[in-house]
Amino acid sequence: MTKPWHGILTATATPFRSDLSLDFEKYAEHIQWLAANDTHGA
Repeated sequence: MTKPWHGILTATATPFRSDLSLDFEKYAEHIQWLAANDTHGA
């Protein structure tokens, strides 16, 4: 079964801290912002 793509699908950037570890808090904030602004998928 296939479903057509629809809506706004966003490629996201991965935020890093100065020590090059992943900044999960910033990433979560970004995903929440996308969801609040009508993005359908990330």
